[in-house]
Amino acid sequence: MEPASTPPDVVPARVVVRDAAAGDATDIRAVALAAWRLTYQNRLPPEAIERFLARAYSAERVALRIRRHRVLVAGRARADDGGWPVEAFAELAVHHDHVQLVALYVIAGLRGNGLGSALLDAVIGAFPGRDLAADVLEDNDLAEPFYAARGFTPGESHTDEVGGAPVRLRRWWLKANG
Repeated sequence: MEPASTPPDVVPARVVVRDAAAGDATDIRAVALAAWRLTYQNRLPPEAIERFLARAYSAERVALRIRRHRVLVAGRARADDGGWPVEAFAELAVHHDHVQLVALYVIAGLRGNGLGSALLDAVIGAFPGRDLAADVLEDNDLAEPFYAARGFTPGESHTDEVGGAPVRLRRWWLKANG
């Protein structure tokens, strides 16, 4: 079977990545809420998801995330005016020995369009020579293949809680010199 190709009259959208600003908080929150609900709907109880979102992605908490951590946003550039909507984001916590990818979410209908990869490339470019870690819910069939395809390797697992529900997380590593 031949791989699908882009028809000649369709130009793939250019993905733009930049640091988040305070004015992006509403869009980041919208991406997070939609992506979280869809990603975890069959992995966590609905009430745990909603408890977590109410705490972790309230308007105030998203604004705090932007102030405290490095947050990047991505979107597909519009040909007409060069503007673009926030369609994905990544949140980073910089530690002395590595960079922790706290969150990376893309609007569900746009997954597979290079937004997550562009964010990850921007993170790697911003922190050359630094190891990168991402904690992923075990058996997350969206995130695990994404990270594996980009050179991350599975590492240690640990138990945590999300919205009051116990979960098993696996830390995925991208070693800078590895």
